[in-house]
Amino acid sequence: MKKSIYNITFLFFTLCNLAQEKTNIDPKGNLYFGAEIGSNKITSLKIENKNSITAGLLAEYYFARHWSLSSGLKYYDTGVSYFKPAYSVGGGFGGFLSSSSPAEFGFFSGSVISVPLEIKWEFRVYKDFGASLKMGTSLTYETKSEYIAYSSDKGVDFSKFYGSINLGFGFNYFINKHSAIYFSSERITGSTKGEVSTLVFSGFKNTSNQLTSIGYKYTFKTKKP
Repeated sequence: MKKSIYNITFLFFTLCNLAQEKTNIDPKGNLYFGAEIGSNKITSLKIENKNSITAGLLAEYYFARHWSLSSGLKYYDTGVSYFKPAYSVGGGFGGFLSSSSPAEFGFFSGSVISVPLEIKWEFRVYKDFGASLKMGTSLTYETKSEYIAYSSDKGVDFSKFYGSINLGFGFNYFINKHSAIYFSSERITGSTKGEVSTLVFSGFKNTSNQLTSIGYKYTFKTKKP
């Protein structure tokens, strides 16, 4: 996973260095369309070989020089796995205070199409090179849903439609007044796929993905000077 992130980052900065036009672009009022591809790490799946490819389309509108709203489509794999062994706790008074809990486990594997809606704050680092922070939500639909192993007392009647929370950062380089390349890394937390409980803690197991992508975006019509 680290190697994939390094390769994507290196490619992004290489493309920035290859761009020759040095200006100071103001994207306010422009609508950009783009495409991206990158690496997907399923952070909620506690097994090996949990990395895959992500791809997406972008629509981004700058309503201010440093602020934009974006949407589009994203496709990626996701999953959840968890296991809590059975245990028992002895107690006094003839076992009156003793307690026990059965084993709890689950393994979910899926693929999703996601429609995000995010707001981004972009600040310039040097001329047309900028960094950004973004947050938002997504409407997510599972195109594949496989519940491979679950506790006998746990149901798997989870909805294929659900909302997700997105948090991320990125970099953006305006090649010229019409086009730009960008780098994005974001954590997407999605649907609950089970619950693990103990005597002192109860927590839900949600899908969680780290998407790291590089993309290209283009606007067909720029604002008038």
